[in-house]
Amino acid sequence: MINTVNNLVTVQRWTETAGESSFTNNDTNVYCYIEPWEFDSVINVDWENFADVFVLFSNNTDIIIWDKIIDRDLISYKVKWTKVFDSFLWTHIEATILKVYD
Repeated sequence: MINTVNNLVTVQRWTETAGESSFTNNDTNVYCYIEPWEFDSVINVDWENFADVFVLFSNNTDIIIWDKIIDRDLISYKVKWTKVFDSFLWTHIEATILKVYD
């Protein structure tokens, strides 16, 4: 269980219906914690600047790779990696997200 939250986000998922493709709302008002990536490990995520890489923690485990996250400040992120942590006490997800400039 994530006890501290600092953001309220909308999760959008890429869907295809009747020959049209677009992002549609999958989940709204999801409480989460978003923090900048820790710079002690040096890796490249799609050759992006480290200032654009963040980590999201949430109790909502229905977030998958390539989902679009929009926070309360209307900043968009793309999910690049997810891992679900499951124990007998609680379940939460940790996701690496990239800020998107669309």
